[in-house]
Amino acid sequence: MTEILNEPIASTLEEAAGFVDAQAGRVSSLRDRLAAEDIAIPLIDRLVEELDALGDRLGTIDGDEVVDVARNLARRRGPLLFAAAGAAIGVVAWGGLRRAGASDEPGTSAELESSTEREPSSAA
Repeated sequence: MTEILNEPIASTLEEAAGFVDAQAGRVSSLRDRLAAEDIAIPLIDRLVEELDALGDRLGTIDGDEVVDVARNLARRRGPLLFAAAGAAIGVVAWGGLRRAGASDEPGTSAELESSTEREPSSAA
């Protein structure tokens, strides 16, 4: 079971770490712009530190560790709650994949753009 889940877990963790790193970069850039204007906000400094730490942590998480945590959670909270949470996550993932698949189809973006553009009204 663990071998089946390792690839999707690893790619998801890698994607999450990249996202967190990008957000940390944005917040750090904001901090630098504010510092250039002599504005210091300690909360932003703390946020940058926390985002960096989270990105580092996501980079060190092992797929087996995720599976072990899920198993322990299932044992502690009961199988029905775990199954319901899994179903909810599955529905969310399915919706995301469906939206991603729809954007990959040729003509979909053109249809979306044409439906949002307004044609100029002609004066008679």
